[in-house]
Formats: sequence, C-alpha cells, structure tokens
Amino acid sequence: MGPYSETKQIERAERVKSLLARSDLSEWARTYWEGVVRNLSKNEWDYNHRVVNAFGKDFRPLYPINNRI
Repeated sequence: MGPYSETKQIERAERVKSLLARSDLSEWARTYWEGVVRNLSKNEWDYNHRVVNAFGKDFRPLYPINNRI
C-alpha cells in the first residue's frame, strides 16, 4: 500500500463511473460497483484506517506517512 493520494482516488472513481455508464451490467454488478465507488476513501484518515483494518495494527506502509515511521 502506498501513501494516500486524492488524485488516485479520483482516478479510481472515474474508472468505476465509466463502467457504471454501460447499459449491459447486471443488477448485481451495478450494485457492486456502486458500492465500490461509494466506499472509496475520501481522506487520508479513512484510507489509513482501512489499511489498518485490512492488514492489522502492525502494518508498516512502504512509504512513511508524515515521517512518523
């Protein structure tokens, strides 16, 4: 996991939104991807919180977060 990037999150949202613009998605796929775009981290705190929840408290990112490592 790299450091939080608002630009990267916007790029992810745009890619998912372009997928959602397709008319051939099943109801399940549309619901799934709508959830993905809704759940993208909106700020660094949310992003880091999700990383800790996914990988545990002892997770050490590849890049220092605010030089605290």
